Amino acid sequence: MRERLVLAVLSGRALKIDRIRADSDAPGLADYEITLLKLLDAVTNGTEVRISHTGTQLVFSPGVLVGGPVDLEIPPSRAVGYYLEALIAVAPFAKKPVAATLHGGAITACEGTHRAFTDASADTLRTATLPFLSRAYGLDAAGLELQVVRRGAPPLGGGSVRLVVQPAHPASLRPAQGLTDAGRIRKIRGVAACTRVSPALATRIANSARAVLTRYIPDVYVYADAARKEQAGASPGFSLSLVAESTTNIIYTADVAARPRTEDDDGALNDPEQLGETCAKGLLEAIAQGACVDRAVEWLALVFAVTCSDDVSKLVLPRRGEYGLDKITIQYLRDLHTFFNVQFKISEPTSDTVQLAGVGVGYNGIFRKVV
Repeated sequence: MRERLVLAVLSGRALKIDRIRADSDAPGLADYEITLLKLLDAVTNGTEVRISHTGTQLVFSPGVLVGGPVDLEIPPSRAVGYYLEALIAVAPFAKKPVAATLHGGAITACEGTHRAFTDASADTLRTATLPFLSRAYGLDAAGLELQVVRRGAPPLGGGSVRLVVQPAHPASLRPAQGLTDAGRIRKIRGVAACTRVSPALATRIANSARAVLTRYIPDVYVYADAARKEQAGASPGFSLSLVAESTTNIIYTADVAARPRTEDDDGALNDPEQLGETCAKGLLEAIAQGACVDRAVEWLALVFAVTCSDDVSKLVLPRRGEYGLDKITIQYLRDLHTFFNVQFKISEPTSDTVQLAGVGVGYNGIFRKVV
């Protein structure tokens, strides 16, 4: 739903969604989806949102994307990355700079029951996603700023972040560059964070990850960040964000956060050494696939490939599924065609990767509302 709402805002097309979890024990929109609608409404002017009394039907008519200051309380059910990625996708096309402060949620990577993948942490967005968009599509690096004001861990969250994005000039958004050659890994960086626990846990996480990664390359540095008192959220927790960078400026990421043990959950992850090792192995698996677009930035890469200047963008993605792409990516490509009438050419997949090529629409942020 988030991706479709973002595409609706950028294209100016109205969106209607029926039977939202109609057969679920908790039917209708979730709290984080309501919050996302509030966030998109805050950066637009004239947006209309209609939700049925059961919450299972949504009609979203986007207004003009204007940007401006935003101060929003978010629930801890999803990591802050869920909301920040939506802002990063639309903010460069706003009329005014977007200065958003989101507080109350989890800053670390966060998992839940309604999604197949982990939400990115604020650390990964700051050290990987924003630099990736700047290098690949020409966004002004000086106009992208993400600051972690207060760290927060699930389940109670209590974190706070500030994102500032300056409007991008349409002529500066170029087609994807350098996303076809993976190169060789030259350095790995990371942030091991903890809140309301012993600072030694962050050091143990960093040492565990470093022990795995230094067998691969020697240039590995993992920073231990222990938040205390006013800089810590409402729950104890710890996490690790890792970013690898290649000689061709390709990035790979891995995000893992502690998962407390519950009565019916066998997937608990509350050992610092195990967490560090799990995250490090996840990063090495992403590198081994040989793709040039990491899964964490894939949907954003496709958005900017469509909205950039009208030239060809080529992206090499990791192969997933029988046909090279999984159902989620295929559906997203269909949504891009629905909203922007852009089709991607999918090359014959290799053993590990698949190449997509598409022409941007030269998006300039000015559209006519479609009724």
